[in-house]
Amino acid sequence: MRIAYLENRLTEVGKTFIRSEMTAVAALGHDVRPFSGRTPSARERAMTEPEMPGPTTYLFEQGVRTLAGALLREARANPRRTARAAALAWRSSAKGLRGRTRALAQFAAGVLLGRTLRAQGAEHLHNHAIHTAPVALVASTISGIPYSVTTHGPPEFDAPAQPCLSLHAAHAAFIATISPIVRAEVCRLTAPHLWERIKIVRCGLPEAFLAQAPDDPAAEPVFVCVARLDGRKGQLVLLEAVHRLVAGGHDVRVVLIGDGPLRGELETALARTGLEDRVRITGWQPSAQVRDELRRARALVLPSFAEGLPIAIMEAMALGRPVVATAVGSVPEIVRPGETGWLVPPLDTDALHDALLEVVTTPLDTLRTMGRRGAALVRERHNAATQAARLIELIHDPAHP
Repeated sequence: MRIAYLENRLTEVGKTFIRSEMTAVAALGHDVRPFSGRTPSARERAMTEPEMPGPTTYLFEQGVRTLAGALLREARANPRRTARAAALAWRSSAKGLRGRTRALAQFAAGVLLGRTLRAQGAEHLHNHAIHTAPVALVASTISGIPYSVTTHGPPEFDAPAQPCLSLHAAHAAFIATISPIVRAEVCRLTAPHLWERIKIVRCGLPEAFLAQAPDDPAAEPVFVCVARLDGRKGQLVLLEAVHRLVAGGHDVRVVLIGDGPLRGELETALARTGLEDRVRITGWQPSAQVRDELRRARALVLPSFAEGLPIAIMEAMALGRPVVATAVGSVPEIVRPGETGWLVPPLDTDALHDALLEVVTTPLDTLRTMGRRGAALVRERHNAATQAARLIELIHDPAHP
């Protein structure tokens, strides 16, 4: 099949799981065509485009003239279909000037995408994340090509996105969710007669992580955190816990891999607490560098306030690293206390401090056993090739409208 993929920032560094899925779908013999709404920074683009199964088309990079031209041509050729797509874009938008303006931009991008897919002979469009799914809905209406959506949560369950969930459950071939908990959330926000269209397709890891046998956690007390530098990811709570550990005489080190709006505040906190020589902020790193940093670590730590199921947890576990994480979203499905890691409540500095201290003081043999269990669990549930086959099975399902 010729399958198009859509996500607003498809080639951002943090979208590794989508690129892994696309590559796995392509490895099954399908022609994958990537489309992205926005263009990332030049540095990110250089890091991520080699991971893509083909060249990426950036919709908003085409310019206003191209978007408007596609809209006018489609309106002249197919006025009823264009009007129907416009009505759906309006229904999927949030209220207020900002929401309606966004709906107009998504409508224009969807028309351009729909015309492009029709010209390319695409057979299916798969969209990741509800927030960009209105573009896929418009493109599907314009082209007649069925579409599907993957939801990750938790922002997709917030008020502005809630109407979209019901709309896409009614119009999409299916909604894929990354875990039973996420599926339950989507079902909670949609009508019962639509629940049969809500499926589970887990995020998967590429062969680069799964092919290598897990090795032993590092003897040195080094923790790695892989996440966008954002308030809800909990890095400020982590720094406070680390500060307490150091004050207690424990020689720990932390590597923060990522970038984002919180970086300046984190650097200020490091200077204020005297942790500059113990906490290193690397910015975003290519996948190979992330693997290297994890292999030099004793454990991964991810103190987020809200999550779906972070790919960084799967990556660390695949390499044999236990995980310290907050008990949010789908994280408890694979981070199991005493078996594969430690779970703590979000925003609980005391609990996070105690968990990190346990990692530091736990014998390496015990950490090794935990790492092996985590690696086996990830290989069982989160193989990108297996999950790609599951997605293709759903796309081929004749029961879909």
